[in-house]
Amino acid sequence: MANYNEVVSQGTMWTRCYEIVVVNPFAGLQKTAKFFEEDVVVLDGKIISNRKGYIQKVFNPGDVVQLRDPQTNQVTGETITHEQIYNILYSLYMTRAIERDEQQA
Repeated sequence: MANYNEVVSQGTMWTRCYEIVVVNPFAGLQKTAKFFEEDVVVLDGKIISNRKGYIQKVFNPGDVVQLRDPQTNQVTGETITHEQIYNILYSLYMTRAIERDEQQA
């Protein structure tokens, strides 16, 4: 049987993280970052995405991450620790929470 409306074309495909979830339990469990991925395909200007699961990393305060330029994916030579990442996320949360509380007052 022939494929209805079949078109042969060229395109581009890549994997990207579409969502990050930080699990920050009160007690007992480890703090974890989950990175949810999808494959994105662009064919003749049409975008198709397919979600494919997640990878995760437990926060270990002293572990080091090499920073990358988001535009080029090249390593910048700078590093940051898991503790610094956690502190940045905490600070972002507290800033937004305080702004919300001030608006409600």
